[in-house]
Amino acid sequence: MNSRGSNRRGSGRRGKDFRGSQRKALPNSEKDTDIKFTPQAKVGGDFGFQLIDGKSNFKDMELKEFARELNLYDLGRSYAVVAIMGPQSSGKSTLLNHLSQTTQGIWLARCPDIKPLTLVMDIEGTDGSERGEDDTTFEKRSALFALAVADVVLVNLWCHDIGREQAASKPLLRVVFQQSPEQKLEANLRRDIDKIWASIQKPNKSNNIPLSDIFKIEVVFLPNYENRQAEFKLKVKELKGRFVNSTAPGGVADSGEGKEAASGFVISVQNIWKDIMENKDLNLPAHKILVAKTRSEQIGNEVCDIFETSEDWCKLCKDAQYGFVRDFGKKINSILNTCLSKYDAEVSYFDEATAGEKREELVDKLLQLVQPVYEANLKHLRLEHLKKFMEAFDKRSDEQSMFSTIADDCINACLLAFDKDSGDIRIDVAKWDTLKARAKLRQDMDSYITTKRENKPQLKQEISDTVGFLLCEETDPTWSKIRMRLKSITESTIFKLNYTLSEFGVDEEGKKERIESIENFAKEIVEAKAREESGRAKEHMMRKFLKLFRQNDHDWRSKEDIKAAARASIYAVCYHN
Repeated sequence: MNSRGSNRRGSGRRGKDFRGSQRKALPNSEKDTDIKFTPQAKVGGDFGFQLIDGKSNFKDMELKEFARELNLYDLGRSYAVVAIMGPQSSGKSTLLNHLSQTTQGIWLARCPDIKPLTLVMDIEGTDGSERGEDDTTFEKRSALFALAVADVVLVNLWCHDIGREQAASKPLLRVVFQQSPEQKLEANLRRDIDKIWASIQKPNKSNNIPLSDIFKIEVVFLPNYENRQAEFKLKVKELKGRFVNSTAPGGVADSGEGKEAASGFVISVQNIWKDIMENKDLNLPAHKILVAKTRSEQIGNEVCDIFETSEDWCKLCKDAQYGFVRDFGKKINSILNTCLSKYDAEVSYFDEATAGEKREELVDKLLQLVQPVYEANLKHLRLEHLKKFMEAFDKRSDEQSMFSTIADDCINACLLAFDKDSGDIRIDVAKWDTLKARAKLRQDMDSYITTKRENKPQLKQEISDTVGFLLCEETDPTWSKIRMRLKSITESTIFKLNYTLSEFGVDEEGKKERIESIENFAKEIVEAKAREESGRAKEHMMRKFLKLFRQNDHDWRSKEDIKAAARASIYAVCYHN
């Protein structure tokens, strides 16, 4: 019978078929039926494995291996689960080609040659003697598990069991029911089902809901396998055909948008069985949220791994170590969009709110990886524009324009260029801005202007005064003294500038350029001062001559003495400077 309610995982349509079947299961070869199910074989492919053993132990590792071999995680909602249950020796094992073996626990296998992927779950026969006459615990648990997990449940019954509480075989009844028309048997079965539905305790909101609103019940009669094998095989083939495209709208396994995604199947069945074993209320909507949370986290972690190991991301990390990366935002946005699109596609079958919350967590994790590289790239951008500003300002510093006008022009041009380039590194999913970096750039430019305003005029004045004094000094050697003083004054200025540049975060290359600029400026001052003083050479020589002449200790009584003193002073002026 196909359910129309929310028995499994909270919503959607479920399929459950009651079917009258053959009287007895007989041994047969694998090729006798179209449905293969070979227990105790390798996991995966068209083979089966024991999902839950006879002691109620759930085989987690085997289920995960089975899911991997079937690529279950990639199927979305394009899969179906069919469970078969019924009394022992009712013929369900023949239907599933179990030979004459009695199923213990719950087995799971793939049904071959059916699309979409169809998983067949075989439940241990009910009313078995192995567990004791009154032990129905496992029977109830397995039935609840089948109803919660499967899209379609096939309940395999002997026709002579219809209308009775227990399934014990009675030859007389067998003969009677074998001669009964199918319509009457179906009517009896439906009447019993209606009685059961009316008698069970239901939630208040479901008291008046007809059974047909929750379950779609279909009855299929199979010929007796013992003496009508050809007809039995034909009917089974027809039944198998019902499962082709079973998940399509109107198909026997159509569950609508409420169907659990295949990638959440493993987690779902694990937790359903765990709750059943712990006698917890089987809150399938809560299970749906749990599966969505767990799988969304797993998918998010996988996406993070893909992001971290992607070639494009690794290259960006490397490039950002050495300098500003152009189109950084465009490149990062492309990588992030690819990863988030993969996440969105894989979680599209899960609870939207839960998947959305986990997406936000994923975005935060990805941005934590991106932020250090983004900050490094932003720093490179700031320093690149600071360097350009310094070059532009230094180039214009000798212009006749007012100092403040030159400074304002260079600052505005630099900030405009920074704003343009900073837009190219913007990351769509991040709420980051470049205001702090912009403010730091402005602060550095102001500090540099202040340094230049103080240092350069001071340097010029100090060098000019020193060179002027030494050029007029009568002691030797004049140029050697000028070089020594020039070095001392320049090094002091460079030390102050170097400290300031370090605070700006300027790299060694930038510092070298600024220092060379100062050294060249100092040499230019010396040359300019020397040219200026050379224009007054005669004046300097006369002043020195008079100084030397007056210092000579002569007897001024004769003209010869005065001439000798003059010649000596002239010689000193001309040949000793």
